[in-house]
Amino acid sequence: MMKRDGQGAPRGWRGVWVGLALLASAAGLMGLGGGNDTKEAAIPIPNKSYTITLTDNQSNKLVGERATWEGKVYFRAKFGNATIEKLKSIQIAKGAAPDKVKVHAQMRSGEALDLTADSTTKFYADTQFGGYEIFLADLASVEFK
Repeated sequence: MMKRDGQGAPRGWRGVWVGLALLASAAGLMGLGGGNDTKEAAIPIPNKSYTITLTDNQSNKLVGERATWEGKVYFRAKFGNATIEKLKSIQIAKGAAPDKVKVHAQMRSGEALDLTADSTTKFYADTQFGGYEIFLADLASVEFK
């Protein structure tokens, strides 16, 4: 004969029921997150609009406005930085390490600047299709207008 705990449940089972109730509560609360993280507002919007033409590694071209580099209107890289308004174009090539890319920046003044940047750096723009983001490693060039 099984001993009872005074509330009708066999001893030992009470802990199981409490555990199941806590597990069910936790599962319900975990589902209360925001869900979709890819919202239009996630694309950084600069104060000044810069129009660009992006060319990816497969030679696809896309025109965009309000361009930013990691949400900023300038980019920093090893051995230098530049503001978007001073750039005429950049060409991107594979770097010495898999997580780096070489960036050749042609300035509006005629000067050139060679940089090394993280390949996972993102370039953002607003296009006719909506917000657009692309890793620097997936770009071949960017022309600034």
